[in-house]
Amino acid sequence: MNKLLINKIKRANTNITSSWLDAKKWLWITHPVSQTLLWVTTILLGASSSLFSSKIIAFTLPFSEGAGASVNWYTVSFVMCVVFLALVFSISKWVTMQQDSYVIDSILTMPPGNFFDYLGREYRKVSELSFANIVAIDADLEELEEAIENDFINSDDKSKACIKNSLKNLDKSIALADEDIRRILDICINLMQMWDKNNTENANVVYRANVMRIYRFKDEHPQELMDKLGSLAAPYTVARGVDHYSGYIGILESTYSSTTDSSEPKPDSITPIAFPFTSSNEEDIKTILSPFKTGILGAPISASTQHFSYINDTQDIIKHYMRSGNMNEDVLNAIKNNYDESSKAESILSIPIFNVLVQGHYYVLNLYRNEKGLLYNGQKVRDFNNIILPLCALLAQTLHSVDDMKQKASELKDKANDLIRQ
Repeated sequence: MNKLLINKIKRANTNITSSWLDAKKWLWITHPVSQTLLWVTTILLGASSSLFSSKIIAFTLPFSEGAGASVNWYTVSFVMCVVFLALVFSISKWVTMQQDSYVIDSILTMPPGNFFDYLGREYRKVSELSFANIVAIDADLEELEEAIENDFINSDDKSKACIKNSLKNLDKSIALADEDIRRILDICINLMQMWDKNNTENANVVYRANVMRIYRFKDEHPQELMDKLGSLAAPYTVARGVDHYSGYIGILESTYSSTTDSSEPKPDSITPIAFPFTSSNEEDIKTILSPFKTGILGAPISASTQHFSYINDTQDIIKHYMRSGNMNEDVLNAIKNNYDESSKAESILSIPIFNVLVQGHYYVLNLYRNEKGLLYNGQKVRDFNNIILPLCALLAQTLHSVDDMKQKASELKDKANDLIRQ
């Protein structure tokens, strides 16, 4: 129970200015040995007061008629002991109330009874679907390769019709795989919405999710893509990106996004955006040399530290940046404009997602809603993050597989379209 209390008090300590008000310092009072000594002392005081009752009550107020010149130490000692014991009992009761409060709070903020049933059922479904559709994409790629080879050998209308049919099947399989990714996002926001059932001020709260991709300067990317990202990230960039940052984190389209506004796994409306970030990896030379080590709260911090980043209120992003050692007025104004105009994101949870089969970290999952205080003002963020780890692993694996296959498909499509036009 003391461990539970410590966890609760840690969250409350942000508003504590005096160490005397820190309940962790008083946990020793609730220990059985301390309680035993406290009650023994109380009994001894009662026994002593009976033995010396006549001397204790022989007390007159100072400066009153009949008051003696000497102090009645029996009375003074008795009163001091009573006050001390009353204070200790009060503190003991306060700590006990804190414990009870945390237990009640934990019960009230637990996920609903069908939470884990839904998670297990939907995880099995989407994992089977994503595996089947990835296999289908792989088969369609092989079919397209064969159709292209056949057209080289025997170029006629029939071979070109086969290429067109293969392209159609490939596009359909890729669209289904993209839908699988949105299904995973749907499960995440539905789980969050279920947990937050008693944590909303109005009935019109909308939960959303999207996946932002990490583009590191040290990796190979098309120059046109990096120029576009640089343009989107320019308002949040203090100096020339490649000189001081590790890369960009951004989202350019709505394919990997979802919302509880729709019952189907359809893309949400997304405004393209990108941010610079500096990796916290000590092996990265830019981390050592860059003067811009403090990133923006949310996805940029998550990309930098490879840990989740929680934002209770988007105004905290502005406050955090203002406290940073490298604050820039233009960047600050850009952050204010972005989050002042956004009505979709009032509270955000950014989670880095990893594929154990691929070295590196290339995606960040953003879960957010249009009301402050997501997951009980952050009290349940760590628990939620741990619970959805299997979903995040499935999401990372699916994203990597689909992105690799899309790149291969793009190369084959260029060849196929050249053959069709011939």
